[in-house]
Amino acid sequence: RPLGHCDSQVCASPAYLAAHGAPSRPQELSAHNCLTYSYFGKSLWEFTHQHTQLSVPVGGNLSANDSVVLLEAAAAGAGIALQPVHSVAPLIASGKLIALMPDYQPRALGIHAIYTSRHHQSATLRTLMDFLAEWFARG
Repeated sequence: RPLGHCDSQVCASPAYLAAHGAPSRPQELSAHNCLTYSYFGKSLWEFTHQHTQLSVPVGGNLSANDSVVLLEAAAAGAGIALQPVHSVAPLIASGKLIALMPDYQPRALGIHAIYTSRHHQSATLRTLMDFLAEWFARG
């Protein structure tokens, strides 16, 4: 069952940007050290710009299956990261990270509940699913 979506933000530390410059569009990411998720297979970052879809291959020297590792590496100046907005917002507000390419919206990731059967679903599970769907809808 779909519950909501997770918006993401491309960001980097002031130190990384001072040393390497800031990309102004996704196509420039190939010249940067991008910190990628290892479980996404090919490292393609997807964006929307003026109703146009863009898929950009990225690479770098760090790939991890843990968003905390990637977030800490980005804050330490290791490269550019694509992270959930709820994770980066406090670091952007504090100045530890800088949001990049505001005119390009990274593809939102769907959040879904997976369960065995709808026919024998308990009232507790239905209540939890309804609560989560409402919570994600509020943003």
